[in-house]
Parts: sequence; structure tokens; C-alpha cells
Amino acid sequence: PVQAIWSLTAGTNPQDWEQAAALYVGKVTASAPYERANKRAANFGTTEGNSDEAVANAQIVRALQQAPSDANSKTIAKNLKITYAQASLRYAYFLDQDLKNTNANTTTAITEHRAEGQAFYRIIAPFVKQADSSCDDFMKQMYDIDQGVSFSVADEGFFFCRARWCVPSALDISAGELGTLEDTVGHCVGWQPPQDCGLSDGQWAGIGIGIAVPSVTLICVGAYFLYTYMKGYRWQLPEKLYLSQGASDVCGDFKASAV
Repeated sequence: PVQAIWSLTAGTNPQDWEQAAALYVGKVTASAPYERANKRAANFGTTEGNSDEAVANAQIVRALQQAPSDANSKTIAKNLKITYAQASLRYAYFLDQDLKNTNANTTTAITEHRAEGQAFYRIIAPFVKQADSSCDDFMKQMYDIDQGVSFSVADEGFFFCRARWCVPSALDISAGELGTLEDTVGHCVGWQPPQDCGLSDGQWAGIGIGIAVPSVTLICVGAYFLYTYMKGYRWQLPEKLYLSQGASDVCGDFKASAV
């Protein structure tokens, strides 16, 4: 019902919002987006305080309880994307684990995880494609059930790393909003993003007061900002900047877009 919820909350008709609320919570809670958000929040450590409720749920429910507005509609859409980005990345990690497994059930596991991952990814795919078509191509090929147990994309065994690198950025989801999937610490050691701005393993690509940044990164970032300023561009820093326990999954992929 996620697409219906997006559609119903795109306008300002109170009855539409009431229907969206019913779809979100669901008559059978276990199969509703609300419960899925709680499950994924438990996996990613994004629950509200000491409760079992997802931060995404808390924000969506608050938005649905208020008068229909553009701001509340955006809050609902953003948090739905967070839940289904988490679900999509989780199954990418399952595929990585399947490829490391040599037992007799590997084929069945890959098929099942591909199918479930594809179902979740389809919900957010249009938004990812709009922002990053190469990321969308990767995700669709990774979850292509017609390929059986074969994969036509790179990064085999590191699918989660590639997905974690591009999906949140395409959806404008920050590292804090996404959280950290359980059991993935160190998983991306040895993986290199497609573009890394010349950074080596363990280097931070970050901006802000109190963040220690190696000089080579400062040079890279500074040169880029100078260039975009001179060209009359504004800069954006997408959430492709992250580091997992010293792993090499650091990306300094700065994007510029015309004013």
C-alpha cells in the first residue's frame, strides 16, 4: 500500500489522509508498513529512544495526526523511503552472505533473497533512478531474479557496500537517518567505491568544525569548491561520505548542480 499512501498524502484532502493512516498502520499490523518500519529500525538501530518504535514511524504518525500540508507530506514520503531503503540494503547484505556460503541451500537462499529484495527496492526505485540512474541499474541487476544464481554486476560479495554507497545518497537519506545494519561492521573492508576522490583506506572525507581531515582530502575538497564557485555553481554534499570502522568504504563524491 506504500504507493497508495504516497498518492493519498500528496494532496490536502483530510479523508485521503485518514485513508492513508489506515493503510499505514493496517488492519493486520504485522503486514503493514508500520510494523515493517519497526522491524527494520531494530535491524539498523533507528528506534525512538528506548522504545521498539521506529523513528520513521514516530515521525509519520505525528505527520498523519496533523492537518494535511506539504511539509507533513514530505515528512511521510521521506520516512517511507528510509524504511524501504533499509529493507533494500538488508537483502543486499543477505546476498553477500549467500555468496560466501557453500552449503546445499545456497541456490534457494539467493533466489529467495533476490525476490524479496526486488520487491522492496521496486518501491523506491523511481526515486533512485531519478537521482542516480547508475545506482538504479546496479540495484535492478543485482535483484534480477531472471538471472538465477548468476550476477552480471560488479562488486560480487560486496553488494551491500555498493548499495549502501549509492542508495541513501540518491534518496537524500543521511547516515544517521539510515542507521547501521547489524552484523555489517567490517563487512566492506577491502571494497572501493567507484569514485573516491583519490582517498586511500581509512581517510576521512568530511567537512565541518571539529572533524579532522587529512591534508590530501582538504586539497581535494578545496579545489572542487573553488572550481564550482568560479563556474557559478552551488555545491551539494550527498550522504556518500561514510566510514565503517576503518574500512575503505569512504567516498568523496561531491556533486555540483546548476543554480
